[in-house]
Amino acid sequence: MSLLPQRRHILLYSEGDAGFVQALKSQLEAQIFSVHCCRSLDEASIWSTRHQSLAPDAIVIDIPGERSSQSMNAFKFYDFVRRGGWIAALQQRFAGWGENAPVLMLIDAQKRLEMEERMFALGVQPDRIDYKPYHINILTNKLNSLFPPVAQGRPHRPPPFCTSAAW
Repeated sequence: MSLLPQRRHILLYSEGDAGFVQALKSQLEAQIFSVHCCRSLDEASIWSTRHQSLAPDAIVIDIPGERSSQSMNAFKFYDFVRRGGWIAALQQRFAGWGENAPVLMLIDAQKRLEMEERMFALGVQPDRIDYKPYHINILTNKLNSLFPPVAQGRPHRPPPFCTSAAW
C-alpha cells in the first residue's frame, strides 16, 4: 500500500497568455497533478471527445478577460463539458461529463463582478471559483476539495456555486 498521494488528472482550458498557462501548468504539476492543456475551444472539444470514457478528475477553466470572445469560448466549453455537443471535425457526438468532472474557474479579480454576473446570466455554475492573481496553495486546496474524501470512501459534493468571497 502506497502512502504517496494519488496523482490527479486535470484538464486546463485557457486561451489566455501562453506564459501564464505554462506557469500555471508547471505549478499544478509540482503539486502532484498531471495536467493536459487545451488552448482553444476546438482543441478542448476534440480532446474531450477522444477521452470521453475517461473524464479528468477536475477541469480548470481560465477566463482570460482580455477579449470577450475568449471568455465566451470558456463559457461554451463549460456548457460542452456539462451537456455535450456535436464535433463536426470528428463527425461524433460528445455526451458530456455532466457533474462527474468538477469545474474550477479562474477569474481576474478586477473583473470579478462583471464575470460573475455574466456567468449567472448564462447559467454557468462552476463547482469552485478562484481569482487571479491566485496563490498556488489556495488553488490546490480548492482543487483538492473537489475530490472525494479518501478515508471515508463516499462521494463528496462541494457546496453549490456562491459569489461570496467566503470560500
